[in-house]
Amino acid sequence: MQEGVVVFLDALGVKGIWARAEPESVISSWENVLKRLQESIKKSPKSGSIGDKPESLDYNISAFSDTVIITLKCKDDPAAHVPLVAKIVSEPFFYALVKGIYFRGVIAIGKFYLSDTLVIGPAIDEAAEWYTQPEWMGVSTAPSASFGLSRLEDQKADISKWFVKYDIPAKAGTQKNEWALAWPREAPKELISQKNLTTRGLILDAFANRPISVSAAQKYKNTLAFFDFVSGQADNRT
Repeated sequence: MQEGVVVFLDALGVKGIWARAEPESVISSWENVLKRLQESIKKSPKSGSIGDKPESLDYNISAFSDTVIITLKCKDDPAAHVPLVAKIVSEPFFYALVKGIYFRGVIAIGKFYLSDTLVIGPAIDEAAEWYTQPEWMGVSTAPSASFGLSRLEDQKADISKWFVKYDIPAKAGTQKNEWALAWPREAPKELISQKNLTTRGLILDAFANRPISVSAAQKYKNTLAFFDFVSGQADNRT
């Protein structure tokens, strides 16, 4: 077993997307999103240190059907590496949203085993249990990572660039005052210039481009509400 950080990203609505969008467009968007994630990983540091202990950092990304699993192996203190994973995920998440790939995900920390054909372990099990709960497009933290981030905060670490505390809408009721990835701060700059839209306008344009079912509508509203909260526009929207 290795130890580190695990991210599960599930693309919502893929099973029925063929009735709402051209297959070629969906496949192209999916491949571009995976490429974006891979490029983000390539830019990330391959070594680091916790205190006076140097260590190597080993990343992996796997895609199974409509799910992406990202892992970061580290020897010491996985919680301290959660902001690094957040940096990897934030901009590609926003890019995917604009391209019509709507991810719902979760971050966990702990032990896992990774091979060419298998990803298992306690951290994988926890992430798999929690990533289906939120009712939005966004990335939250499983309990392991939630407590880890709160410990970092207690140690006076500044994690505010990558995470915010938020009442996350979920199937079993609101998850009060939990950590959520602050992805609205990482808008893809080239898409803003290409479309000549505000950051919020990019999201509205993406949501307006495909039919939305009654059962899914609230997820879109919850996502926009979170965007407004993080970007400081919540008080000005109805």
